[in-house]
Amino acid sequence: MENVFSEMSLNEMMLVDGGSAKEAACGFIGAVGLAWSIPVGILNPGAGLMLAGASLACLDVIV
Repeated sequence: MENVFSEMSLNEMMLVDGGSAKEAACGFIGAVGLAWSIPVGILNPGAGLMLAGASLACLDVIV
């Protein structure tokens, strides 16, 4: 691949990983769950804390 416009070699392009569908799903579920933990925490503090903890665990998968 001898393209003068390419900033990476073919080997470098093969190493680039965009992430999996599992990571994308965990990021979405974690963000939505974390947002919902505040209203749930107002109604039931224990359930809000559990939802926030589970959401943070989901977000930890993608880090």
